[in-house]
Amino acid sequence: MEDCSIAALVLERLRHSRRRKSNLEEKEQREKRHACS
Repeated sequence: MEDCSIAALVLERLRHSRRRKSNLEEKEQREKRHACS
Protein backbone atom coordinates (compact mmCIF):
# COMPACT_ATOMS: atom_id res chain seq x y z
CA MET A 1 0.00 0.00 0.00
CA GLU A 2 2.82 2.40 0.83
CA ASP A 3 4.36 1.88 -2.61
CA CYS A 4 0.96 2.64 -4.09
CA SER A 5 0.68 6.00 -2.35
CA ILE A 6 4.25 6.88 -3.31
CA ALA A 7 3.56 5.98 -6.96
CA ALA A 8 0.43 8.14 -6.84
CA LEU A 9 2.44 11.10 -5.55
CA VAL A 10 5.04 10.62 -8.28
CA LEU A 11 2.31 10.47 -10.93
CA GLU A 12 0.79 13.67 -9.54
CA ARG A 13 4.17 15.41 -9.76
CA LEU A 14 4.65 14.22 -13.33
CA ARG A 15 1.17 15.39 -14.22
CA HIS A 16 1.88 18.87 -12.83
CA SER A 17 5.34 19.04 -14.39
CA ARG A 18 3.92 18.56 -17.89
CA ARG A 19 0.30 19.62 -18.24
CA ARG A 20 0.14 18.64 -21.90
CA LYS A 21 -0.47 14.91 -22.18
CA SER A 22 -1.28 12.55 -24.98
CA ASN A 23 -4.32 10.30 -24.64
CA LEU A 24 -1.96 7.33 -24.46
CA GLU A 25 -0.14 8.76 -21.45
CA GLU A 26 -3.41 9.50 -19.69
CA LYS A 27 -4.62 5.98 -20.42
CA GLU A 28 -1.41 4.51 -19.00
CA GLN A 29 -1.73 6.53 -15.81
CA ARG A 30 -5.38 5.53 -15.45
CA GLU A 31 -4.50 1.86 -15.87
CA LYS A 32 -1.68 2.19 -13.32
CA ARG A 33 -4.01 3.84 -10.82
CA HIS A 34 -6.62 1.15 -11.40
CA ALA A 35 -4.07 -1.60 -10.79
CA CYS A 36 -2.89 0.28 -7.72
CA SER A 37 -6.29 0.56 -6.07
